[in-house]
Amino acid sequence: MPGPRDDDPRSEPPPPDHGHGDPLDDANDFETEDVDGAAEVGTPEFEPIQVRRRYLEGGGPSAFDPSRFVGHKRTDDDFDNTDAGDDTDDAGRSGRGGGDLPRDPGGFRPGARELRVLGVIAALAVVTLALFLPPVNILSRIGGSGSIVAGEGFTTRARSSMPSLPEGLEAVSSLYDLEGKRESSTPVTLTVRLSRQMDDGKAMAFYTYVGGEWQRLASVSPTDGGKSARAELPTVPTNIAVLRRASFAHQLGVMLGAGDTLDAAAGDAGVVSVLAGEPATGDDGLQLSDRLGGSLQGRYLGLTTSTAVGAAGVNRILNDSSATRRHIDAIAGAALATQAAGVHIDYLGIEPGRRAAFTTFIEQLAERLKRENRGLVVTVPTPAGTAPDAYDWVALQRAANAVWLRAPADPAAYYDQLEAALRTRRENGVDLAKVSLVIDRRSRERAGDVIRALTLREALTTASAVRARVEQGIAPGDAITLSAANIDQEAGNTGLRWDDRSRAVMFVYAGRSGSQTIWIENRFSTAFRLDLARRYALGGVVVEGAGRDETLPDVWNTVLSYTNDGQLVLQTPYGPYLQPQWRATDGQIEPGSSSGAAVWRAPARTGAHRVTLVISDGVVFLGQQLTLNVTADGGRTPTPTPAASPTATATPAATSPGATATPKAR
Repeated sequence: MPGPRDDDPRSEPPPPDHGHGDPLDDANDFETEDVDGAAEVGTPEFEPIQVRRRYLEGGGPSAFDPSRFVGHKRTDDDFDNTDAGDDTDDAGRSGRGGGDLPRDPGGFRPGARELRVLGVIAALAVVTLALFLPPVNILSRIGGSGSIVAGEGFTTRARSSMPSLPEGLEAVSSLYDLEGKRESSTPVTLTVRLSRQMDDGKAMAFYTYVGGEWQRLASVSPTDGGKSARAELPTVPTNIAVLRRASFAHQLGVMLGAGDTLDAAAGDAGVVSVLAGEPATGDDGLQLSDRLGGSLQGRYLGLTTSTAVGAAGVNRILNDSSATRRHIDAIAGAALATQAAGVHIDYLGIEPGRRAAFTTFIEQLAERLKRENRGLVVTVPTPAGTAPDAYDWVALQRAANAVWLRAPADPAAYYDQLEAALRTRRENGVDLAKVSLVIDRRSRERAGDVIRALTLREALTTASAVRARVEQGIAPGDAITLSAANIDQEAGNTGLRWDDRSRAVMFVYAGRSGSQTIWIENRFSTAFRLDLARRYALGGVVVEGAGRDETLPDVWNTVLSYTNDGQLVLQTPYGPYLQPQWRATDGQIEPGSSSGAAVWRAPARTGAHRVTLVISDGVVFLGQQLTLNVTADGGRTPTPTPAASPTATATPAATSPGATATPKAR
């Protein structure tokens, strides 16, 4: 889909040049090693804040601040699913008479200072690089004016009073003004002294007060025995406070697999479902995962029909009332054995003819669990049409504590199908305030009629596949054609672009089985999922894939800003970020005949030289490298096509400026 133009008033301006150089110019940036962390620096008792910077290897801050230049602000009027048409052909048009949406700037390619890269490693495994210098303590003594003087030009002062807080928020620290140089976009880890000891970090977050409003920055973790709170931010804010929320704007639930570690940012979730079991094959019992481990105390036991065999087993059980009772006994026994706080029934694929039987099963299970002081959550799929299915939402709402709605697997049908279903259910008397929308952190790929889930890293690795056309050897001055194999438009691919139909970054490429489409899930697409929940007044959202996983996108601040504070920012990615960028350790990169193609002019210096293709979804930057050997005579004998090695870089999640008209925190 066309992205925002440079001259579009809704687009952000180009990133500034802070004069720190190009983070990709130095070849060492592609040969770094993973650094696990950094030594802690002791904090004197009177110091209320500690800052730790994160740099590229080589020491300097990077070239620009992505938190200022990431988005193209959107509103609901920019979209209309009723006239969406094909997901590639119509994606650049608004169906509400708005004319053409902003298009990518013709011929524009982001320069060196428009790529925020923390590190690239030349290895077959794609890994995220986190490099830390030791913490820089910016508060070292109290000045005569009452401010605290710091290194690196920062000073801070605690305000004597706190601006009024929205309902449901309480301050657990002072509000500190921070003054100093902010020309660097280097991410920082801030540690803020609390006004009272807080051993539990649940519902606590960093906030900043800007323009008369409180804005959430990030979840925090207690440190120093609960006397301080810590989190990483993309930049140092002008002021900061730690606030704790006593009441929430919307409900939050999460799902994770058995054996997975819950992401620390998901600590505010009311219901945590561990998908750890499925109906047993051959009898009416359950089969629990070997990865379940110990007790589920405080969490829900999630039972799912993830396969056709599991769905067939449930349909068989529902066909026999005695088998249904035995299945309920097995579920109650498993909940008792695992010390679960409740049960989550995620039974999909139930035949429409089992509608009454499934409702009876849920009612009987709910009554059994209620006697044992356990909760019950039921998942329902989004119906594909108007014909009755197996899920009676009204009856299920009466029986269960909550109903979780799974969205369609096909991103191209996501909004059309989901919104039609919600309108119909609302007209039929369903209380949508008791329904929560399930949002999956995984991306999607469609090949023919098959849709599969994949990680963000897998999606970007596919997008960054690189090839070089080398018929013989390479001599100094030779021109080598480079191609981003899966996003080169000359090869019939679409390139990375924003799709207004699916509200996501996507690309279509020629795969082994024909045309394949990948939709990338990130914080931009997640915001539009949340906007749908807001527009239909759903009671909450559920994040699937809530385990700690660096291959999935970081969407937590987007989600928690909505569930905790009712705040939501709708933006599309900064257009030039979606354009491929080429880098070489030596030689010259010349523009190719299309986006996704380039020409590398071999240098006079012989030896091995690396060429890197860097691509982005607007948040994360990932590159793949290939090595090209230059010899004095060019070899002039056939040589194998160089193999590409995927490498990765990542940007921290940044808070984008500007917001659409959405409910403010109360």
